[in-house]
Amino acid sequence: MKNNYSTLIKSFLFALLLAPFSMNLAHAYSTQDVVVSGNGDKVRTGSGDCLRSKWDVGNDRCIDEQEPQPQIKVVRKVIGMDERTVYFNFDSSVITEDEKHKLNALAHTLKEHNIKAVKILGFTDRIGSDAYNYALSNKRADAVKNYLDSKVSIDSSILIERGLGKQQQIKSCDGVKGKELINCLKPNRRVVVEVDYLDKVSN
Repeated sequence: MKNNYSTLIKSFLFALLLAPFSMNLAHAYSTQDVVVSGNGDKVRTGSGDCLRSKWDVGNDRCIDEQEPQPQIKVVRKVIGMDERTVYFNFDSSVITEDEKHKLNALAHTLKEHNIKAVKILGFTDRIGSDAYNYALSNKRADAVKNYLDSKVSIDSSILIERGLGKQQQIKSCDGVKGKELINCLKPNRRVVVEVDYLDKVSN
């Protein structure tokens, strides 16, 4: 009887000693804990999540995972057609003073925003040969490019400059002749600047 009582006491004390170890072991098997490297850093997957394994020692440090970042809303901006269209006199590639004011405002826009792409496209009216008008349209596009370059630096890698001659006529003015025809066709003698830029707006 005395021996049995002594055995029970020893078993009870042994169970008390094993209790903390048993609880930690059960926790390790029941949860998928965070894996840490030898220097104590959290190991993450390719997607940035914490790597978890039930075989590693439990670690709660992934509770403070990446702090939430402010969401960024990207807004694509549009400049009105009239604001980016420069008109020319007949048979000329010289920018008039009135049109320079328009280009000054456009240059200010280019300075103030994140520019992604710029296209400068030159056009002529339908009077004259295709070859002559093609060359004239290139001169007009070049004049606008040089003027903008004098006001703001445009990265050449995002710039396209091209003359398109008599393509994309806005007005045909059928049946009109002489000076009246020249005046009627004025909207076709133009350079259009296409600007693609982005604004980032925090929520």
